[in-house]
Amino acid sequence: MKNINEFFESIDISSLAEYESKMLDLQNYRFRSNFDFFYRGHSINNFQLESGLSRMKKYDIHYLKIIEESLFEEFKKVYQSNPNVVTPYNEDIRNEWHVFFQAQHLGLKTRLLDWSLSWRVALWFAVEDEKYFDEDGVVWIFACLKENQVNVDSLKVLSASCHPFEIIEDYMINVPIFVDDNLDGGLAQNRMRIQNGRFWIQPLEKSFISLEKQPKYEELLYKITINHEYKAKLKEELIENESLRHEVIYNRQIPVALEVQKINDSIL
Repeated sequence: MKNINEFFESIDISSLAEYESKMLDLQNYRFRSNFDFFYRGHSINNFQLESGLSRMKKYDIHYLKIIEESLFEEFKKVYQSNPNVVTPYNEDIRNEWHVFFQAQHLGLKTRLLDWSLSWRVALWFAVEDEKYFDEDGVVWIFACLKENQVNVDSLKVLSASCHPFEIIEDYMINVPIFVDDNLDGGLAQNRMRIQNGRFWIQPLEKSFISLEKQPKYEELLYKITINHEYKAKLKEELIENESLRHEVIYNRQIPVALEVQKINDSIL
């Protein structure tokens, strides 16, 4: 992978056009490999690759497991009467997995780590928050091995064999979604679609360790630092050229997000 490392050492992004050009060049490596690229943006350069649940390091694993189960059960209780959550688009996917995916994209603290197939969406998350315009951002790139990837068909097998809290392997999951033309409907479905989202899931003990610090993956992770001086310009160019705006990326689900935040607060 040395050639990819050399590629990233030469990157300096000051415009959307430069960023897009670099990302297109990067695809040449994928076509000669046994992995696919996934992207994730952070407003702050030193923000670690951790899920919402695994950031709570003040708890030990035993207690974190109790918290995880309590959060999920409370989420199901609140939304059990909402067919947009409890009824999976694909009936072959067990409800527990389907609701778990919904919970993540509606803001519940879970062990799932969001990634995207879209380098544009990742850049948006790196430059969107104006509170951090004085700090460098980062776009992480994960060269995820195909052996760790789960598509719709293999998810049927996985979801039929175990609960998401009982997995023993690591997976990058392509979640089946229902495409609803009504952006206010479908709850998390449209948010996943708009963000080209994928979910990285690991056994809880492993997810407690930042992904970039796990020996198996540290050589498969790369990052592009986004100089804070160009953040405002890049955000403006994304809005103008890609129609990326806060209300689109988050699918206008603020009321729902506030309800889910109440669940997080009540348990945590």
